Amino acid sequence: MPQRKTIPTEWVERLEALKAFKSATELSTVHPPQHEDRTPTMNIWHYPLGVVGGTFYAIHVAVPDGKAPMAYMYMQPSDLPDTVEVTSVARPWWRFWERRRSAT
Repeated sequence: MPQRKTIPTEWVERLEALKAFKSATELSTVHPPQHEDRTPTMNIWHYPLGVVGGTFYAIHVAVPDGKAPMAYMYMQPSDLPDTVEVTSVARPWWRFWERRRSAT
């Protein structure tokens, strides 16, 4: 069974960094959004990342009025070619079981 491509660790680290912000003002100063959708009660900021394995990835940040921003990974199917090269999962699937057996 071939291994599935995984997203770059830099994208996960970037998501975690955006989650650490407690203020929308501070977040928009340090990382201005590339695109923004506005609704009467909330803004959604878009930070596109790229395409890997037929899936488009972006970080979205929901900014409710007067509350802390909430960052999450957004994914949707895509026919576009990969924008980054990710060769395989960093750790083989069986390594988890090896560690578990050795821990007991």
